[in-house]
Amino acid sequence: MVQKSFGTNAQGAEIRNNKNRPDIEVTEKMMIEFSTWELEAALGACDANSACGPDGISNKDLISMPHSGKDALLRKFNELLRCGVWPDEWKCGEGIPLHKPGKDKKEINSYRIIVKSSHLGKTLERMCLRRLQCLIEEKRIFTDEMAAYRPLRSPQDCILEICTDVE
Repeated sequence: MVQKSFGTNAQGAEIRNNKNRPDIEVTEKMMIEFSTWELEAALGACDANSACGPDGISNKDLISMPHSGKDALLRKFNELLRCGVWPDEWKCGEGIPLHKPGKDKKEINSYRIIVKSSHLGKTLERMCLRRLQCLIEEKRIFTDEMAAYRPLRSPQDCILEICTDVE
């Protein structure tokens, strides 16, 4: 196996690519323009009943957009991807304290905060996440023993494997 050099570190040692370090191919795949399918999949994963974000746009608005609107949104997302820009208004959210039932309203710990943020930003995040997850699995960046936050895997799978090995 040929390893690519990535220069040297502060101590002068050569830095080489290994199976746990994404290579330039991963970066290139992340930069491919998003497809209509990726946008539709991200919108399909949205909760249509969630509240509007601070921009006044709801998931229901995004899901029910006509094809021309979705095409325009996809062009905007791809432009942001090409430029490497994340709009400032998508970085902000409105924090709303919700009282926990049965808790003393005078205590700060009796509240949980929900943050209303832009559904446009959440949709683009979901598209990036799905692509990144696919690349991580394709490149086998995580070991098979890592189960949490991975599709079709769970920590319970690891527990079952350990119990089986012990028996």
